[in-house]
Amino acid sequence: MTREVHIETKKAYENPIVAKKYLEAYGEDFHKELAKDFAQSLPGKRVLDLGCGPGHYVKHFSQLGYEVTGLDYSDEMIRVANGLDAHAAFKVGDMRDVGTLFPEGSFDGVWANASLLHIPFADIGEVLDGVARILSNGGKFLIRTKKGKTGMREVEENLYGTTVTREYTYWEEEDLKKELEGHGFIVIESVDEHEDVRVEESKRSIDWIQLTAEIRK
Repeated sequence: MTREVHIETKKAYENPIVAKKYLEAYGEDFHKELAKDFAQSLPGKRVLDLGCGPGHYVKHFSQLGYEVTGLDYSDEMIRVANGLDAHAAFKVGDMRDVGTLFPEGSFDGVWANASLLHIPFADIGEVLDGVARILSNGGKFLIRTKKGKTGMREVEENLYGTTVTREYTYWEEEDLKKELEGHGFIVIESVDEHEDVRVEESKRSIDWIQLTAEIRK
């Protein structure tokens, strides 16, 4: 079966300007306390940042004393991330291959903050099966993704001085919960969040779903 690929999104994140400016925009302004709480809830110290981008969360987990690996399908994002934290491990790869990229039970937590929103709806099962495989018993999976009518949309915007087109997959909370449960996860926490953000000179509102799930083997 041929996978659906978000071609425009990949092109955007391979752009050196976007990768550099993304880190400048979010390198300090991100969910540090959420990441800390997540890490402290884990049964061990091994964390995978799934779709790590320029590595700002990887650096944060590392500073908290965790053994961290960052995975992203953008070579340019991983290049930037390597410069941010030379002590962490980074790998270029597709999130849909996560179950084959690492041995079974490799991690105690998988962090996916604003990354699964780039996975086509039809492929989410591959990711969830892979994450379930690489998590240890009692390991946790945090997903923070865009909330909306379940399906895919293409969004074009002026970002960091260049026109960027990205494809997003939106989820309704109950649909995402069903997917998780159908792949062996137990949802232990769910949060809805509304956020007003500034992109260049304009403001936009984003609704987010945040789910924390656990795998038991």
